[in-house]
Amino acid sequence: MVMRAFPFALTLSALAFLLLIAVLTDQIWTRTDEQYPRPRRRESLLRTLRTAERRILSDVDWSDPRTEEKKILSNHLPVSTVDLSIHFYIKTSGLRLYLSRAVKSADTWARDTDSGSVTFLFDNHQADVVNEFGAEKPWIAIRHVEGTDKQGEYKGRGDKKAAIAAQHLKTRAVLDSYLTGPIPDWVCYLDDDMRVNVAVLKEDLLELSPSCSPDCLIAHGELFNENPYTIGGYCMQSNLVKRLATLFSTKTDAELGWTQTDDVDFNRRVMQDALGVTVTNSERWYSEFAFPEVDEYGDFHKHSFHELSSMYGAKAWDNFSERKKAAQNDVELMARFVPNVAVYHMGYEK
Repeated sequence: MVMRAFPFALTLSALAFLLLIAVLTDQIWTRTDEQYPRPRRRESLLRTLRTAERRILSDVDWSDPRTEEKKILSNHLPVSTVDLSIHFYIKTSGLRLYLSRAVKSADTWARDTDSGSVTFLFDNHQADVVNEFGAEKPWIAIRHVEGTDKQGEYKGRGDKKAAIAAQHLKTRAVLDSYLTGPIPDWVCYLDDDMRVNVAVLKEDLLELSPSCSPDCLIAHGELFNENPYTIGGYCMQSNLVKRLATLFSTKTDAELGWTQTDDVDFNRRVMQDALGVTVTNSERWYSEFAFPEVDEYGDFHKHSFHELSSMYGAKAWDNFSERKKAAQNDVELMARFVPNVAVYHMGYEK
């Protein structure tokens, strides 16, 4: 009997040993995946960062002023696009080139919004002409933001310091009415070269919000030196709007460490460092640094210059420009693409 039990005991020991090896192997591979992740698209990395950020915030002390507003977790999110309210703010200028962009937006997609829910943030260039433009189109609102006449001088040899100050002033102008007044479900702040399909945008916000509520920041999101940021503008959920308005009312730009641009530096210093919020990239937002391609099943796939940079290095811009131009020149593709994206660069219009 002892001789017969020995193989059986040996078999049990072997099984236990194999099970231990399997568990240890799984742990090793898990750690390896975390330490040396497989190459992935930039959009996926953004979503991973956002998920990680939410995990970090879930562990913090809720009495921390940075996050106490997150206690207001709404259980009454809009359940249909009909119920969704959005106010759009467009960063623009009274200079001829930029005013023409504002006119185009006012005469096209802005007419698909609720009256008065699109506000154009101007400087004081051609103020009389701008005011006349606003008077002729009662479905939009006009606001002149003082101190922003050099908004566009961040390029070339312009006054970059004044341009950055102007960007900050306009960003703050979006929020200053929401400290005490009612807040719509979403507030969107866009560059004047971006166009909107309002119905598609509402669908996009409704679909994405469960994954990032109550502090959704939705845009074409990318990475700059591994820092997530928004390109061409963004949409903020109401709770985030309230938190940002409160933050701006109590902190100066210097106190926030926000000294540079209203995209990369704003996202890093204000959204991430101060509020703990990371952009959620939308596959339906196409800035000037993104283009569509269609697969064999007829589905759109978003590609970006930032994505190609990690793949092609110094040749990325040529690759990007060639593929984007091919997409823009494909009449059949554009006829399907433009009406079915939420936000897109005006370069896709014909």
